[in-house]
Amino acid sequence: MREPLADVRLVHSPGYGGLAPVNFERHCADLAGIGIDALNLHHTDWTLGTVTLAHRFELRAFAWDTQETRHILAMLRHGIDGVYCDRVDRMVAAVGEWR
Repeated sequence: MREPLADVRLVHSPGYGGLAPVNFERHCADLAGIGIDALNLHHTDWTLGTVTLAHRFELRAFAWDTQETRHILAMLRHGIDGVYCDRVDRMVAAVGEWR
């Protein structure tokens, strides 16, 4: 089990479409190797496989621009560690529905 999120200090956030899937595993290995704690990608860049791969390298997986309940729920199903959303009501509703 990973440590609590309070231990996250360094987050890599390459921007929208910032990582090519073919290089994702190498990128995660490199980030972990230099002490990065988390990877923050647009929610459309995360899949169950990429979240699992990030976790394999002990990186937290954060998703940004999860503005719709369906996006938040998809991220929760993928095992994402954190989401960024401008709508607290939608985050609370999604977490309530997911539980």
